[in-house]
Amino acid sequence: MGEAAFDRELRGVRATGGLCVAVHPHAPYPGGELVYPLESFDAVEVWNGQWSADLPWNADNEAALAEWGRRLGAGARTGRRQPAVGSSDAHLPGQLGTPQTVVHAEELSAPAILAAVRAGRSWIAESAAVHLEFTAEAAGRTAGIGERLGAVRST
Repeated sequence: MGEAAFDRELRGVRATGGLCVAVHPHAPYPGGELVYPLESFDAVEVWNGQWSADLPWNADNEAALAEWGRRLGAGARTGRRQPAVGSSDAHLPGQLGTPQTVVHAEELSAPAILAAVRAGRSWIAESAAVHLEFTAEAAGRTAGIGERLGAVRST
């Protein structure tokens, strides 16, 4: 697909309220490397089921996570968040559900879930048994997962 067609597809997904996710950006098979820049996408899949063994983590996940992590600093400077997601579209028997993206949404609806992912109010877990809470506090203000806590400058 050419660049113009790719951009047209991204615009079409977003026009319907969808989220464009770079899935399997480093898939370990011929032609599996993502050919479009990660900056084009709204989110990046950093954890997917194993391709050839019954292990929850592998080298292509590590590469995707490392690349996403390097981009965090740039995103913080520009104000553009690009959330990480996990997907259980497993390629081997018995892996469905590992990993999964857990989302803090206002309600159980597609628009609310997509809004929460866009805002970064999500995390990736191996199973539903994993629960995560995170709160940051500064100058009497607090922020949780996906919220921002701006820096206070002292004079």
